[in-house]
Amino acid sequence: MSKERIIGTFGARPEKENTGLRTNHLWIIGIDIYEDPDIPNLDHPVREVQDFRDLMLSDFQFEEKNVRFLLNENATKSGILNGFDHYLSTLTDADNLLLYFAGHGTLHTPTKRGYWLTHESRKTDRSTFLNNSEVVDFFKNCRAHHIFGIVDSCFSGALFQTRNLAESDKRIDRFPSRWLLTAGRNEPVLDESPFAKAVLTFLKNEPAKAIWAADLCTHVMKV
Repeated sequence: MSKERIIGTFGARPEKENTGLRTNHLWIIGIDIYEDPDIPNLDHPVREVQDFRDLMLSDFQFEEKNVRFLLNENATKSGILNGFDHYLSTLTDADNLLLYFAGHGTLHTPTKRGYWLTHESRKTDRSTFLNNSEVVDFFKNCRAHHIFGIVDSCFSGALFQTRNLAESDKRIDRFPSRWLLTAGRNEPVLDESPFAKAVLTFLKNEPAKAIWAADLCTHVMKV
């Protein structure tokens, strides 16, 4: 299939430039294997993120040189934070970033804070978790023009409160945008993810060349 397809405005021309496209960056984080025996291993996240990577490279405007992977033992808390720092220091308004995380998440009930469990996380040691606030801060402060995060984990709904997609014009490219699509509200989700299946099925089967972030979010929310 042609790589003319775009997600949202990923691939649109920067308003201040007469030539070239924004550079699309893809960051894939998938964790099946956890060091702590009290955190059950998963069967599907790494395969799911690899399938997503393959689709982005084959059908959409992403290039291999702009894809970063953190899988299993490389997907540590420090590895992810270092990735945040890399993109904070390198991306500009001439870049877009698509981030996909698949793995365990958890909720600290007393504070109602959500976390990503990284490869070396310890179930009984909250300091080894990655706080959702780190993800939100990254989204707020990264200079990329558009950032779209897809988070397939338990309690990923704790990242943010839902908002009405109709509140803004989903098809305006010139304004920077931040999107987060998550697998669920503050509740456990399945290992073999219907969320991941819904994302891939929509992206594969939607005939339009331009697939808007709002349309993808709306479709997945209905599944």
